[in-house]
Amino acid sequence: MDRKTRRTEQTRREIREAAARLFFERGFREVTMADIGREVGLSAGSLYYYFPNKEEILREIDSECLKRAETVFESLAGAGQDLETTVLGFLKAVYAFAREHREYFLFLTRMVSSVDPDLLERITENRLGLYETLRKRLSALMRAYQQRGEARRDVEPEDLGQMLAGLAHALMFAWFLGAYRDEEMPRKFERFARMFLDGVRVKEAG
Repeated sequence: MDRKTRRTEQTRREIREAAARLFFERGFREVTMADIGREVGLSAGSLYYYFPNKEEILREIDSECLKRAETVFESLAGAGQDLETTVLGFLKAVYAFAREHREYFLFLTRMVSSVDPDLLERITENRLGLYETLRKRLSALMRAYQQRGEARRDVEPEDLGQMLAGLAHALMFAWFLGAYRDEEMPRKFERFARMFLDGVRVKEAG
């Protein structure tokens, strides 16, 4: 990648980050391209060189968020580690991902009604697809741990995967709605991971 391309990508990243902040603070409908340009020190004309409209900025923000989510999934490629290490590592990765994208998720949770319906439908479909991918990967992992004798076999692996995916989603949603303070979250993620493990691990005889 040459210097010009790197500079362009850096500017596009700054625009996405500024737009995400403004969408969260003011709402999508209220933010203009001029507002975004001022936030990053660009004239309106210069901003249009990078993005044709704010809808395209939002699409790229969402696309980038989905790409980052894949890094969370990378730790779920296989059951190479023990069950406890995998579950704790997964929820820690979810927390780090949620913290990095907190403002964007808050925007989706609280202000998404101001987005164009067609764009909202696409974002919703992306989220459902992401959740389904996660659920399938977690289910496959739980099946592998059952076969290794680490996870109980009286519960379907699909149900265990659904439980763990739902746990991660519920923690993020509660955090975004203000049920937990920021400083509480690392402890909450670990505590709920331990609770899940207590219910899933095969108990030693006696």
